[in-house]
Amino acid sequence: MRLFKMAVLTTLTVSTLSFAASEGDGFGNSYFGTNAGSSLSSGAIENTLIGVDSGMSLSTGRRNTFLGTKSGASNSVGDNNTFIGAWSGYYNEGNRNTFLGAYSGYSNTAGSDNTFIGNESGYNLDNSMGNIFIGSLSGRNVDSGDYNVMIGYMAGYSNINGSNNVFIGYKSGFHANSVSGSVFIGPFAGANATRSNTLYIANNDTNPPLIYGEFDTGLVRVNGNIEANWEGNLNSNTKRMLILKANNVNTNKKSDVAIALENTREAFTWLLKTFESSKGFIITKYNTGGFEFHLKNPTNDYRNVELVLGNGARCTSTGQWLNASSREYKENIKELDGKKALEAFHKLRPVTFNFKRDKDKELMVGFIAEEVPDIVATKDRKSLNALEIVALLTKVVQEQEKVINKQKEEIEKLKKSLEEIRAIKEQLSKMELILTSLYSGNVNFIDVIAERYSASK
Repeated sequence: MRLFKMAVLTTLTVSTLSFAASEGDGFGNSYFGTNAGSSLSSGAIENTLIGVDSGMSLSTGRRNTFLGTKSGASNSVGDNNTFIGAWSGYYNEGNRNTFLGAYSGYSNTAGSDNTFIGNESGYNLDNSMGNIFIGSLSGRNVDSGDYNVMIGYMAGYSNINGSNNVFIGYKSGFHANSVSGSVFIGPFAGANATRSNTLYIANNDTNPPLIYGEFDTGLVRVNGNIEANWEGNLNSNTKRMLILKANNVNTNKKSDVAIALENTREAFTWLLKTFESSKGFIITKYNTGGFEFHLKNPTNDYRNVELVLGNGARCTSTGQWLNASSREYKENIKELDGKKALEAFHKLRPVTFNFKRDKDKELMVGFIAEEVPDIVATKDRKSLNALEIVALLTKVVQEQEKVINKQKEEIEKLKKSLEEIRAIKEQLSKMELILTSLYSGNVNFIDVIAERYSASK
């Protein structure tokens, strides 16, 4: 014998239950609840109204589904709306809206094509279209913004009249009043943003966002380390890990690409940039109007690479270092004082040494920067300029050459004087012989004079 239990319906209260299928209150309408669909007219078609006062003002609207107390209560002519939740879409007169949640889309009047899911989502929206709010209080105070996507609890809460935004995450864009064209991703991302056309990727509102960008200026800022990793056979090909391109459509102007290294605290920026095809790659300080140095390879041959400094010095493709020495780079040009050069020369102390970091301990010849005289010393006294030493030695040699030339002239004069003295001595010797002969009576004076006269002819 089987025992059967029966459920007993103790209370059933139906205020209004109607299924209209003909003229009078429209066609294909279903309404259930006190005052639900109480104003339906013959123009109303295929509406489903469930809940106290749901769709109570609907007269000619079509294909609406209102579920919940006072859902769509003020809607009279709006079509194709779906409102689920107490007071959802209460003031709606727009079309093709989907509101799910208590008070969702509450203030919407003429706005159309909106989708709100969550308690009080899109609560204040009045006359806007194409918005998607998902999450309790998402887009809560949006008034007149269009085409926004706000996903997350209180996402875009205070964005009153911004448009074309995408906010994803808890309280993303929370205080971003009147911000438009922005993308905020992450909890609190862009919560305090005031600028439109910005990108925030973050997970809090106290630290700088991990990624910040400006769509209108093309700026992208990453507040962290960027690592590019590629696992492959590097022996078979070179992998380009990062490519920055500039495509200048104006064929009359050159277009360079740069990477900026900026120290915002000290307010200075360095640039690494291309510098025309013939001049290659340069490194320069921003806004200096020049460059510190650049690498150039005009023929695409690695053997033609040349390093050029902004002061004119360069290392040639053959490996020769050439210092800048043109008059156009210099000023206050004066002749080096010979006496000072000689004094400095005597203070130079040539030494032999090897560098501490040199594992091979190769013996070298040179000077100690801290010991050289001031005239050839650098400010930090840690290095030396070989050309300055050469210039000093050149001046010393020139001064020595002047001394030597002067001594040569004096020697020549002395030699000439010596020759003259020798000639005089010879004449004196001859005269002495003549005089001696005269006094001795061995020589006829007249004959001597005649002999001298004949010799003079």
